[in-house]
Amino acid sequence: MSTAIELLSSHACFGGEQRFYRHASREIGLPMQFSVYLPPRALAGAALPALLYRAGLTRTEDAFMVEAGAPR
Repeated sequence: MSTAIELLSSHACFGGEQRFYRHASREIGLPMQFSVYLPPRALAGAALPALLYRAGLTRTEDAFMVEAGAPR
């Protein structure tokens, strides 16, 4: 199983960029998806801290971003 991370889509969002990725999970034997919000300073190359949010079994990789409005 490949360990490559595949960019699925990228969207402009609050001056930054919301990206959605997929990777093969060795642990569950299926592809898993996650999203990353890059604020404007990160897109410009600044090193910034990261906040990781792990969705549960009934949520998707975009739940935190969409429902909580996290990029704002």
